[in-house]
Amino acid sequence: MAAQVEEEIRTAMGAEIRLRESRSAAPNNGAWLAVARGERAIQAATAAAGRQDAQAAMQALAEADASFEEAIRVGDQWAHPWALRAQVAYEESYLAHSMEDLNASLLETMAMAEEALGRDPTNALALYLRGTARYRRFLFGLAHDEDAEALLRSVEEDLESAQTLDRTMAEVPSTLSHLYYQRGDVSSAAVAAQQAYERDAFLQSADGVLRRLFDTNYDLENADRARDWCLEGNRRFPDDYAFVECQLMLMTMNGIEPDVTRAWTLRDSVVALAPADQEYLGAFATQNVAGIIARAGLADSASAVMTGARVGTDVDPEMELLTVEAAMRLLNGENDEALALLQRYSAVNPGHFSAGRSLNWRWRPLQGNPDFERLRRLN
Repeated sequence: MAAQVEEEIRTAMGAEIRLRESRSAAPNNGAWLAVARGERAIQAATAAAGRQDAQAAMQALAEADASFEEAIRVGDQWAHPWALRAQVAYEESYLAHSMEDLNASLLETMAMAEEALGRDPTNALALYLRGTARYRRFLFGLAHDEDAEALLRSVEEDLESAQTLDRTMAEVPSTLSHLYYQRGDVSSAAVAAQQAYERDAFLQSADGVLRRLFDTNYDLENADRARDWCLEGNRRFPDDYAFVECQLMLMTMNGIEPDVTRAWTLRDSVVALAPADQEYLGAFATQNVAGIIARAGLADSASAVMTGARVGTDVDPEMELLTVEAAMRLLNGENDEALALLQRYSAVNPGHFSAGRSLNWRWRPLQGNPDFERLRRLN
């Protein structure tokens, strides 16, 4: 109870401190009062989104935007309301019903951030939002007309500048961690995630940071640290399926005892807690159960569960679950079957196993295999 109360107080304090900081920078009381109303409307939108009430969230965001527009009218050279309008547009992107709506929200985020930076090039929030909106457009394949390397460099520059200007923004190293992870630099991703967690004094992005801390330590084969972050996430966010899912993934690692009965219970909990994509997440969880069965020495049962958990491209259009099954097949000693799955995956997703990227521990049994090394060279 004490820990829960502490977390709620820290969250409320963070919002109050940000409001007081904006008051000291505001050009007049009218502008600051409008910003204060808008900030509280953003908090209401976040709460509504957490309740899965998209209509209430959108209404609160519209109220926030109207308040920030008012702040601009009475203090038009103040950059902060423009950055906050960028934040409203960015929050709207999470409520988008189509890729067109998502793209429109992210482009609006970038435009509002540019307006803020035109008034104050050192506005850390605007830099963060411009960089993050660009990055999300890249991740969703909406920036196909841009040079990928140049785009990612600009994202990194924005985020690193924001981090230099404001060391308290935990979401900046959190996003940098994701960027490093995408590039295959897992060690840097882990360091950035740790920084994000340490800086998140007011719990602004704790769930995402804890997930990244688990992911990076899992990929670095740090079983004990991965377990610590997974269980901490489950303690603080018991209704988040990701922190149940990670308990399954842990039991596929060396040094963690496999428990088949518990694995099936966790699998059912993942599906029950998942807000969407239940079929995909159920298949992912079931493949991990199969790997746990393999580690328990029940090879035939494990193989049958893996085969039974397969889904079509209607559920998994990017065929990502092929890599999950391949990893579990390796735990079961089925190296040839695993390699065949990875070859199918690589035909659709080139670059994942390229020779220039560090080799994840899950593929270690294939290291030195001529067909696998050829696959890496071709990628």
